[in-house]
Amino acid sequence: MTDTKKEHTRGRPRCFDRSAAVKTALSLFRQKGYDGVGVAELSQALGIKPPSLYAAFGNKHGLFVEAVRTYAAEEGKFIGEAVGGANSLEEAVTNLLIAAAEAFCRCKDQPGCLILDGTRNCMDSNARATTEEMRQETKTFLKKAFSRHSSRDTGEMADYVLIAMTGLSGAARQGEKREVLLGAARRFAAAILQEEDSQ
Repeated sequence: MTDTKKEHTRGRPRCFDRSAAVKTALSLFRQKGYDGVGVAELSQALGIKPPSLYAAFGNKHGLFVEAVRTYAAEEGKFIGEAVGGANSLEEAVTNLLIAAAEAFCRCKDQPGCLILDGTRNCMDSNARATTEEMRQETKTFLKKAFSRHSSRDTGEMADYVLIAMTGLSGAARQGEKREVLLGAARRFAAAILQEEDSQ
């Protein structure tokens, strides 16, 4: 006898769009931070059941990792663009901080930087490790980029710039106006460059 009932399969639905799912999760993580988003909320936003989320990404952290990588590759590309075309250290630092201020306040409902702020005060050590890894990769990139314009060790300057970017991200998340963020970016750049000149 043939069973005419349709067989139900576990896991993701056939129409599951992984890229779209990651971007939806990315928006939630940017808005609320890692700790502020639960599996139930993620599943509802993605239109899937929690078991399907686990089947696709392993767990919440696995989805966060993909969201962070997507953010770095797409929205974080302003970093490379800002320093890549600079003709001097002053131009590289100033361009980068201004670009960061612009990027962090561009989306009113998703202000700040996911990497710099997504795990601030986070209780999950794996999530913190994920953003710290990305932060260190950014530091390495900046150190190399700045070294094209300076014969000194630029690791400390890269640290200063990342600290300034973290401040800009936090201020953006608190609702600071674009004009204030841009003014702060210019002042941060001037202070960092003055420190470089005094050495």
